[in-house]
Amino acid sequence: MGQARVVRRFDAPASAVWDLVSWRGMARLAGGSLFETVSFEQADMAVGATKRLHLATGDTIRERLEWLDEPGMGYGYRIIDGGGLPVTDYTGHVRVTAAGPDACTVIIRCEFAGVTVEDEDFRRQWQEMESGVLDAVATRLACASVTPSDIAAIIRARSDLFEADFASGDAARLVANYYTDTPRVIMPDSPMLSGRAAITAMFAELMKVNAACRLHQVDVYAAGDLAYELSEATVTPRDPAAPVLAVRYIIIWRRVAGEWRVSIDFFGWGDLAVAAVPGS
Repeated sequence: MGQARVVRRFDAPASAVWDLVSWRGMARLAGGSLFETVSFEQADMAVGATKRLHLATGDTIRERLEWLDEPGMGYGYRIIDGGGLPVTDYTGHVRVTAAGPDACTVIIRCEFAGVTVEDEDFRRQWQEMESGVLDAVATRLACASVTPSDIAAIIRARSDLFEADFASGDAARLVANYYTDTPRVIMPDSPMLSGRAAITAMFAELMKVNAACRLHQVDVYAAGDLAYELSEATVTPRDPAAPVLAVRYIIIWRRVAGEWRVSIDFFGWGDLAVAAVPGS
């Protein structure tokens, strides 16, 4: 039987780390590590419960909870359907141990028998994969410590970069620095633009006739990995005789791999003015 393990220390309370690496907590790491989604086949967390991990490779693995020590922050599981894995008879164990009130260690261990791979080769692959899972835990913990005002400041810094890229005339760099990999832009009297290529072409045209675009942050609200921004901009034409254009916009920001980028950008022309309340 082959064996492997990874160990990591976190400067975070054991309970916070357990929330992420427990049997059900692992679902919170989906999309940012080894697997894309996790689906549970039972509502409870009793021994014998099963879940499916849908991997980024397109494969699916089915696991069964073998034992659970909730007070001691540990559990064991067995893979009962390995999909395309090159091993069999796989069992895994996860344990979180406090190291004082504000730190802890995590150990993940497994045993397996290679089928179409040498045990030593799979051990190296497994350690790399599980280290990626622990990297995702570290990213989640870092993100959790960021306050809404911190996120507003991060978005402001990203807006400053947008202004610099716009002034440089480099549309491709602007889009790479400001938008996600699959963004959408919506504006009046135009089809919705999807993807970086279409949005880069749009900004390239705008930059031909406009020299600068200043973003004025009005309101930012953040929750988890999403945030919205309600703001306005002033666009300065290259023709000195042309008037400055006022733009108002609503943006959906998304945190991807720890970085905030624009996922949906909706903007229209005109000043952002708050209507007076009758009788006020």
